[in-house]
Amino acid sequence: MRSELQYLLRIILFLFLGNSLHAQDNSARLTIMSGGNVPFAFDAWSKFQSGVAYTNWTLLGIDVTDLPPHPDLTANFTSWDLNFYATSAVIQGDAPANTLDLRTLRVKASKGPLCCAGSAGGLPTAFIPLSVVSQALVLSAKPLPAASSANQVYISYDCGVNPGFSLINAVPDFYTVTIVFDLEPDF
Repeated sequence: MRSELQYLLRIILFLFLGNSLHAQDNSARLTIMSGGNVPFAFDAWSKFQSGVAYTNWTLLGIDVTDLPPHPDLTANFTSWDLNFYATSAVIQGDAPANTLDLRTLRVKASKGPLCCAGSAGGLPTAFIPLSVVSQALVLSAKPLPAASSANQVYISYDCGVNPGFSLINAVPDFYTVTIVFDLEPDF
């Protein structure tokens, strides 16, 4: 009886492992390799006047795996895009009445130390103001497959630099906003 039970458990384990090893065909993963939080500090009058910039503050690793087409899929990945957006309509202060326009904060992508293995993709040259609408940071980057050890993108931030969105008359407070970076494979 005991040997039959062991035999049955081995068959179940084998079936389980066999199914789990083939469950994923294509995948895309975005990893924050450094610089997760951006601590803007306006502790001098000159920073209120000219704003604060953090160049190459966040390093993102991009990992895209493109395996042979699954019978249910019509196409494989051809490239990948990196987009970003804010999760709220304003930059919120600790006091609910204190808010800043999202356009006060801007984002820019640039080539990381290991970027895009031969193709820089469509990297913008200017800062892009933050918005609740998803915006492209890197377009149609190749090659595939991509690994986070070989595909890295720096993210730079500035706050109070965007003309028309100075912080000189802003109410002092601790302000926060969540920025989402979205890795989107293209088919």
